[in-house]
Amino acid sequence: MRVDGSPSMTVINESLKRRFEERYDETTVELASGGTNEALQALINDDIDLAAIGRPLTPEERAEGLVEYPINREKIAIIVGPDNPFTGNLTFAQFAQIFRGEIQDWSEVGGTAGPIRFVDRPETSDTRQAFRNYPVFQAAPFEAGDNAEAVADDTAVVIDALGTDGIGYAIYSQVENQPNVRIVPMHQTLPDNPAYPFSQPRGYVYRSAATLAAPVLAFLGFASAPEGQEAIAEAVQEEAAAVTPASPAPTAESPAAPPVESPTASPDAVATAPVEEERGGFPWWWLLLLPLLAVFGWLFGRRRAKRRCLRPLPRLPRSPVRPLPRLLLHQGLRQSQWHLSWHLEPGL
Repeated sequence: MRVDGSPSMTVINESLKRRFEERYDETTVELASGGTNEALQALINDDIDLAAIGRPLTPEERAEGLVEYPINREKIAIIVGPDNPFTGNLTFAQFAQIFRGEIQDWSEVGGTAGPIRFVDRPETSDTRQAFRNYPVFQAAPFEAGDNAEAVADDTAVVIDALGTDGIGYAIYSQVENQPNVRIVPMHQTLPDNPAYPFSQPRGYVYRSAATLAAPVLAFLGFASAPEGQEAIAEAVQEEAAAVTPASPAPTAESPAAPPVESPTASPDAVATAPVEEERGGFPWWWLLLLPLLAVFGWLFGRRRAKRRCLRPLPRLPRSPVRPLPRLLLHQGLRQSQWHLSWHLEPGL
């Protein structure tokens, strides 16, 4: 099985590969990190089996027949350096204006007068692209202003570039316990609160469920099963541990951010929630039915192993995922035969 995709999925891919191959020694997972766009094109060309991405698919990509399968969602934190004199909080609109260069002085957001330097990531960064899904970033072209400084798509590099006047963004779990950054509340809400909206989905993409090979279906099922989720959690911790900025930790004289009392939901939740590409209220966790049943059939036929029950994950925030044909498992007239058939149920 061949998997290529975003460098942001590298550690998760390696963790799942290791656990999956240990569990099923007859399988081999080949990994690469050539980039999201390159991997999606390779998937369309049938050169790989799965694309590992850290952003939602675009409508154009879905039109190519691509389907996404989310396995993890990470909050995106807005960060400043420990010695930055700004200790307030921002609104979603203010951060979008800083991103576009419409706000370029800290005094415009309640801080001490001084230029704002926006520490940006490459345009191909999955974390950067995740902001596209929020209407607050769709009011103007998705372009950084002339006060932006583009650095590598690496959280340690972003942290080192913050200084005393910079503001940037990073996956929350990678900066949550970093002494070299301070997380900026959004509407007095921190990323550890469920009401905090900015997030980045991570998962896999395939072409057609009807043509997926059994090992690929089994891998997707494994990724969403408890053992796979444990492997993902370990990978997230490994990612955070790998963030080692070169800059020193904050000193005792560094300004401290005031405590955030009673984080609440955004007063502008509708305007800032991710845009749903497809309406109709279809939650993404129904996708777990696909690999759940496929894993059962594959293991019965190839390994004669004891059947394992896969529990669905808790519901994550809704992601613009297209409805998917549900894979149904039917038992044939003879108990020794199993048949997989596809059925698109009305109303999905």
